[in-house]
Amino acid sequence: MPKDGDINEELGVYRNFCCGAEIAILAGDHFPSCPNHRKTPTHWKRIVDRRLAGDFHVSMDRCVTFLLDGVRLESWEEAHLIRCNP
Repeated sequence: MPKDGDINEELGVYRNFCCGAEIAILAGDHFPSCPNHRKTPTHWKRIVDRRLAGDFHVSMDRCVTFLLDGVRLESWEEAHLIRCNP
């Protein structure tokens, strides 16, 4: 079970065991401290996988990288950009 400071291996929405706070964490990012209790160590559990989250938006970083550097988007990202209406 990942804890604050660990590196996330897979994009998803996570809930912490400290107080139940939920956040999206990108693959490669560090798991943060609890947003409500910054000095309390906490563990995180994935609750929503990106493939199951119908309203999961493509991050602005990915969009900029796609537009400026030509990085290929994943199929779910392409599909979302076509149908997204924020």
